[in-house]
Amino acid sequence: MISSSIECSISCPKCDSSIILNGPLEKAHCNACQNDFDISKDFWQTIFSSILKDLATDLESGYGRNSTIFGEFNTRLRYFNTPPYCPKCKLKLSIPDEDMKGKKKIICASCNDEKNISSVPSWLKRELPAAKFFVNAMMTEEDEPKTDLLEGVALTCPRCGGSLIVDGKERIVPCDFCSLHVYLPDDLWLRLHPVLVKAEWFIIYDEKVVKKMDFD
Repeated sequence: MISSSIECSISCPKCDSSIILNGPLEKAHCNACQNDFDISKDFWQTIFSSILKDLATDLESGYGRNSTIFGEFNTRLRYFNTPPYCPKCKLKLSIPDEDMKGKKKIICASCNDEKNISSVPSWLKRELPAAKFFVNAMMTEEDEPKTDLLEGVALTCPRCGGSLIVDGKERIVPCDFCSLHVYLPDDLWLRLHPVLVKAEWFIIYDEKVVKKMDFD
């Protein structure tokens, strides 16, 4: 198996804040300035091609690299030549050999933690046929952390005592009784919108295809 762990983040082009990329996403959102950015397919193709070349020609098993890349974005990249493992307990994960489409769950045999295993998008497969699977990667915005407060939260208006139903769509909630605009405190807002933290994700390459590639 030829595979690599990945940790990746970019600097926001607007405010220079760090934006975490826990998978090959085509869009990024900056929580600091609230701007959205497209991430080109060329960006990811360059990242994965360079990682594969390093794995195939130079980087020994268990070793890694830290790099800063200046290009489409100022990118901070960290990767290791390692098989996929559970980020929670570090046990090696059992990965299927057969090709698959879409996404399914794999379960760690030690801690029972569930992780996604996802097929490679067609746009990347066309340019990098050796790419086979992603493990523990965010593939779309739907994979972002979700709140456990699915039915909203009931609060009391500090002016009139009326009930406020908070669904997390807006940070400032108007009171239907006295028209006061109530600003939701940080701890509640973070429960409604869990913070995305940097996580290790993995790309697996097809070893048979890699052996046929010319990296000169």
